[in-house]
Amino acid sequence: MPATPGAPPRPQSHHFRLSLRHLQRYDEALGEYDKVIQLYPTSEKVSFALYSKADVYIRQGQMVRAKEVLQQLVQDYPMSPAALKAKPKLE
Repeated sequence: MPATPGAPPRPQSHHFRLSLRHLQRYDEALGEYDKVIQLYPTSEKVSFALYSKADVYIRQGQMVRAKEVLQQLVQDYPMSPAALKAKPKLE
């Protein structure tokens, strides 16, 4: 279904950009994760975006920031698959 003119893009349109972390384009990836988090706060994609954001911080060696994001993920989306993956990283 085409997007409604003037409406923000759907979270799926950001999906292809989410692999930016695999290309080591970390700043761009963080920006895209933040867009998903801000534009679609009720989407199931937010938990994945938070987990991916923490992964970027880990890859950059920013462990404190990564831990903060993982804690937010577990607190806000405790039953999500991403939170279940995050819990062992917090131990």
